Amino acid sequence: MLKKLVLAFLVFLLLVVVHHLYGGYVLYRDNLELNLSYATVGVALLTLLLLWFYARQRSDAVLSLCQFLIIGGWGFGVGVYDGGYNHLVLNVLALNGASATLREAMFIRPVPGNIIFEATGLLQFILAIPLVAYMLRVVEEDKVLKKEQQRQAFIQQQRKQPPEK
Repeated sequence: MLKKLVLAFLVFLLLVVVHHLYGGYVLYRDNLELNLSYATVGVALLTLLLLWFYARQRSDAVLSLCQFLIIGGWGFGVGVYDGGYNHLVLNVLALNGASATLREAMFIRPVPGNIIFEATGLLQFILAIPLVAYMLRVVEEDKVLKKEQQRQAFIQQQRKQPPEK
């Protein structure tokens, strides 16, 4: 499951970087989108390093950091907030005739961008779902593995003890 998580994360990461580079270089030509793509790469490297370390050590502390980054940062921060709120909600409101005043009060960019930018933004929301699901499955597998290790250690300990008379 860890391999699926890493693959899902890499696909998600590629989409996020392309989305923000496109927004920064092509669509808006400003630093907001570019800075988001640069920050994304930095936090992504940290996330990948932690996943690599977890694969080697199976550390509870590292797994907790991975959960925080993947579920909190990537899943909710990028997927739900940027993909869901900034793109899904904005487009639903815009397509249903919400006033410009309302959208200006709710969003940094109150007018939807072009189809490429909005589609990649919406895909962030969609791809965050399996990303979070894989992270939760890795956590569950870790619990099962550790419980089995404890059971095996208990059995080994019982075999080493002489029988009571």
